[in-house]
Amino acid sequence: MTDFTIFKAIGFIGCGNMGSAIIKTLSAAFPDLPIYLYDIDKNKSQNLAESCGNSVEAVNSLEELLNAAQSLFIGVKPKDLNTLLDSINSIESIDYKLWISMVVGRTLNSIQQLLPQGDHLIRIMPNTPVAIGQGYVSYCYQEETFKGQTINEFKNLLQPLGHLQLIEESLFDVASAIAGSGPAFVYQLIEAISDAGVYYGLNRQLAINMAAKTVAGAGQMVLESQEHPAQLKDAVTSPKGTTIAGVRSLEASNFRSAIIEAVSATIERT
Repeated sequence: MTDFTIFKAIGFIGCGNMGSAIIKTLSAAFPDLPIYLYDIDKNKSQNLAESCGNSVEAVNSLEELLNAAQSLFIGVKPKDLNTLLDSINSIESIDYKLWISMVVGRTLNSIQQLLPQGDHLIRIMPNTPVAIGQGYVSYCYQEETFKGQTINEFKNLLQPLGHLQLIEESLFDVASAIAGSGPAFVYQLIEAISDAGVYYGLNRQLAINMAAKTVAGAGQMVLESQEHPAQLKDAVTSPKGTTIAGVRSLEASNFRSAIIEAVSATIERT
């Protein structure tokens, strides 16, 4: 059994890609923790529950979910949030809740003022590698409203997802763009490197594996060595060598500028 007190049972509102990834990881890590799912698309929540352990159950109504769980993840689209919160407030006799919002672009204050009085809120932004326990989860909360025990329990619950990082909310959109959208940019890089491998004779699967493992290894090298990426790059680039020829080509194509512009575009859209 888990040791959580405030997380004796948790609920999820919305079973999209991110919510589903978190649900599957948590249900595998804590097989005795009751997890309740609610989605407007009943088939989606029911199918997800059936694909997880016996402790995961789909419920038929928002009221049923609120009665079953004390801590709830909100995984709906920003345009649907106000309607959801109106529905929550219309349900009578709801006990105190802890809400964990994954809604993009909605601040703590903008959500808190629409929640039932006395309820608490944590904002998170996970990325898709949480599905394999290798995610990056940014989080923030209003410190004056929480006890340390609650936050410690929250961190213990989410630890199986990967790395948790407390971020100032003013920097949340930046963190969301880098960690949240960043995997898509890395996937494009892996695909492009593998395309080059296929062009020069590697079979597709070998090329993808080679590119993906190279990216994963390089990332781990940055983390473990604590060296600046430029230093690690210089260690690979010999005078008049093959690697510096490739680096020169990337610079000529504005590779770094393109990455910066991609992150910037993501922040602006958020």
